[in-house]
Amino acid sequence: MTKTELASLELEITIMNFLGIAEEQCDYCLSSITSFDTAEFVYIVMPLAKCSILDIINKKQDNGLNSSEAATVMFGLLEAIQYLHKKSICHRDIKPENILVMDESDLKQCKLSDYGSSHNLNDGPMSQLVGTETYMAPEMLMGSYTPAVDYWSAGVVAYVLITACLPWKTDKSITVQIMEQQDWAPFEQKVESRKLDQSVVPFVKGLMQKDVNQRWDPETALNHNWIKENYPL
Repeated sequence: MTKTELASLELEITIMNFLGIAEEQCDYCLSSITSFDTAEFVYIVMPLAKCSILDIINKKQDNGLNSSEAATVMFGLLEAIQYLHKKSICHRDIKPENILVMDESDLKQCKLSDYGSSHNLNDGPMSQLVGTETYMAPEMLMGSYTPAVDYWSAGVVAYVLITACLPWKTDKSITVQIMEQQDWAPFEQKVESRKLDQSVVPFVKGLMQKDVNQRWDPETALNHNWIKENYPL
């Protein structure tokens, strides 16, 4: 194990242990039950997950989730991001693979996981390039950035939930596409062809605003009509 990998593992354990004992809990963040190590291995004991949201998307093939399913996942993800930021933790690697499904029959039981790329906001400003390129916010590729990078990643997740594909073309540099003006036509056409709630379009656009000052935060997104009208009570 490299020093970088060891540091990531130690951070993961620290955050999961912290979340597990925090006085204020979040149902949408994965925390550890306990952790221990031996001479050869490190063990993290956590609740059993059935699969990830990526697995659910793959089962749907090219269709993506319906409006109710997608809104349910996004509600939990936004609540998790809001909670982590309140605890001074920026996740920095939000993607479907890191959203675990505890019960496939109830997407309300999804939990955000994998804190190995996270940053304690009390440790100062962020400039390190970490995470997964396809979910990185534009400002992360440029240097200094804020916790709003998590909001952008959530927007990309929402896009993937609906379309079962990423917003980026495969024949062009992903970095270049992230920095350019987004072509929303394919997303809008997919929403229309699947006869989904059209209000998901401004919802995703709000989270994927390139201007950080205009980008929606979790509170704004959670109060949007798409969530309110599609999240099952």
